[in-house]
Amino acid sequence: GVEYRADDGAAELALDIHRAWDEKSGLKRWRRTLRLERAANVVRIRDEYALARPTAPIELNLMTPHAPVPGSGEVKFGGAARLRFDERLKAAVDEIPVTDERLTPIWGARLYRVRLVDATPALEGRFELVLEALSSAGRT
Repeated sequence: GVEYRADDGAAELALDIHRAWDEKSGLKRWRRTLRLERAANVVRIRDEYALARPTAPIELNLMTPHAPVPGSGEVKFGGAARLRFDERLKAAVDEIPVTDERLTPIWGARLYRVRLVDATPALEGRFELVLEALSSAGRT
């Protein structure tokens, strides 16, 4: 199911996304909640999952046109934004050339994939990512 609620302070979308993977994945449940906290200029992403059996590492992927700089428990995107996450996740970055000339005016010559990896996931768990603005740029 999908749930949405909003008020002057926040907007939140929650959905069950486990059917995006086939049954062989061993995934029983995956609920993602995205929450915009307007005054703080923060987006929170919370994933709660349950596995039927132990599995290979769980990897969360995010795409950005801004060169990410990974650190312990965070990734910075220049002086504009920071992504914070549980330190059990390890961050890696892949640079991906944009070869479609229709996309380069929008995205530029390259994109970056930020991979957050839990090498030994529990059968049930939760991840929380917090994306926050570091400057007032873009605030309304």
